[in-house]
Amino acid sequence: MTPKRCRCLAKDLAELEKAADILHYSFDKCRQIDVTAGLDNNDALESFEALSSRFARLSDMLIQKVFRTMDMVELEDAGTVRVNMDCRALAVSEIHLTHF
Repeated sequence: MTPKRCRCLAKDLAELEKAADILHYSFDKCRQIDVTAGLDNNDALESFEALSSRFARLSDMLIQKVFRTMDMVELEDAGTVRVNMDCRALAVSEIHLTHF
């Protein structure tokens, strides 16, 4: 596992966390909307559209970027034990997606 790929994984995870923060903001905003009264309000519709769009973006980032980068890191020729452990520790320290 090369340090370059390790940095790439850390960058992808940082971007994923930013996207999760934005999704969490939209989720909190939509949670305050009373959906039992209907969605006749354009502001409410826009909030839910933003939430679904941000969820799709986060999902795409996770599948298209992070999982692919993890595959590249895991399928790469084995490096030294220390480099592998350092990269895994960096990746774990970057994951803070415990918002929900």
